Amino acid sequence: RVSAESGGTDDIMIMSEEFENLLRDPISFELMDEPVVSVYGHTFDRETIISWVDKTPRCPMTSKPLYADDLTPNYLVKDVLHLFRQQRQQRLSALRARDQLAPESLTSFRVFSSFEAFVTLREDYTQCLADENLSKMRQSALTERLAQIATRRHQLVDQLEACNKSSVPEIEKSLRLLSSQEDELLAKLAEADVNLQEKKASVQELRKLIENTTQMMRNYLDSVIEISSDVVVRTAKLKESQELKDDGNRAYANGDLKEAIEKYTQAIDVLSPHFDAALHLNRAAAYCASKNPDASFPDLELVIAQEKKRSFVAKAHRRMGQAYLMKKQSIQALQCFSKALGIDPTDSLARANVQNIEKQLDPNKKR
Repeated sequence: RVSAESGGTDDIMIMSEEFENLLRDPISFELMDEPVVSVYGHTFDRETIISWVDKTPRCPMTSKPLYADDLTPNYLVKDVLHLFRQQRQQRLSALRARDQLAPESLTSFRVFSSFEAFVTLREDYTQCLADENLSKMRQSALTERLAQIATRRHQLVDQLEACNKSSVPEIEKSLRLLSSQEDELLAKLAEADVNLQEKKASVQELRKLIENTTQMMRNYLDSVIEISSDVVVRTAKLKESQELKDDGNRAYANGDLKEAIEKYTQAIDVLSPHFDAALHLNRAAAYCASKNPDASFPDLELVIAQEKKRSFVAKAHRRMGQAYLMKKQSIQALQCFSKALGIDPTDSLARANVQNIEKQLDPNKKR
């Protein structure tokens, strides 16, 4: 057990490669499922070392004689493996949840994934605003100039009506020049108006893009904060559940089965809605040990239905067979032990029970 004083599950949360290698089987180099320790002190995965000694009955580490009966479960390493896998699954779940953004939001975030790109977007927006203001100023200046020309034309027309004939050509020339300037200004004003509309459209488009991107980034950060909070809560629940499980194991070892069942139940409730097969298997064992096999069936059926690890499913079938034996239902017990043996052919307890029941059912049958 990893004690609370030494940091509990927090010590196990270090997902380093060196730490993971310590949990690998020295033969297959895979993470162990059912760690067992030999009489020489080395830990192996049960399936791997059983296969090894069946072919070569010697320890792969020391070359000394080694048989299946020399192997015992390594509960400490098993608990460490359990916590390690839970922590790794939490991290994977957090990463998946972080990536579950709407496709369009995810696309936008990829476009503006870096701070530099977002700053460039804001700079473009600022430049567009400046261009829009310049276009407005130019349009205003052209309009003012047109007003000045109109005023000048009225003055010339008044002069034309009051002047003598010798001054008429000069005034008419000035009027033609004003008309030409007016036409030119009107063309520039039309061009300025189009340019201004384009600048306004660009500004609106960039403003909307900035607003959407800002909101998307806020949503993303909120989701990360929410995920982080969920990981913290789940880690605390795992730690509390592990401590309750350890209390239950101690009570079971001391023969206080009622206390053990209560602690296992509390650990299951703390983890809910998450599922831990080991807790249900332990509670089922405590029910059977307290002469209440019927109470063990819901836990065992739950493990068989939901657990993916074959070793746990095999153990659930075996314990269900033991529960049926307590109820003196040999046929059902034989079916359960046979299922356990079909999943794990190295299960010596299941094999022994199958042989004993078959002998009881047919005393003349050869073993």
